[in-house]
Amino acid sequence: MGEIVIRSLGVRDCVPGLLQSFERYQQVTRVWRTVGGEQRIVDCPFTEHWSGEEKDELVINTLLPALQAGGALYVAYDGETVAGFALLEGVPAGSRGQYRILAELYTSYPYRGRGIGRRLFLRCAGRTREMGGQYLYISAHSAVESMAFYRAMGCVAAGEVNQRLAEKEPCDCQLECRI
Repeated sequence: MGEIVIRSLGVRDCVPGLLQSFERYQQVTRVWRTVGGEQRIVDCPFTEHWSGEEKDELVINTLLPALQAGGALYVAYDGETVAGFALLEGVPAGSRGQYRILAELYTSYPYRGRGIGRRLFLRCAGRTREMGGQYLYISAHSAVESMAFYRAMGCVAAGEVNQRLAEKEPCDCQLECRI
């Protein structure tokens, strides 16, 4: 593994195959859930693994439209290999337009634990400031490991829940991070 370089990509870069070298794999055993009105860790074993088709669908149906709407896409590369990526939506959210949604943030399985997710998160926080946002909003995967990362980055329960995201992923944890 070499030096990780983060690049800002544009609409022209969002083509099928962009994420083919990215490995979305996560063996989940424990997750955060609301039980009896409070957050608890519960057993919920499953595996997340994206196929090549799912990666291409993400590029065409999520990354590309967000860029076309003024968002930002950051991709971490190790040579030509995608080591991670983050997508920041461009449209303000929240009652006062205070949020910018961090719609995607992933580190490829072989690259975890090297600070790539942190670097991508901080890039999105910086871009959020440039866009006039005060907070990053994250509909975060509820896996214990994912939540530990977001808490380490300073995320807390969202002050305003984005109903569209909460309904789309009802098991996700709705978070915000003041930037």
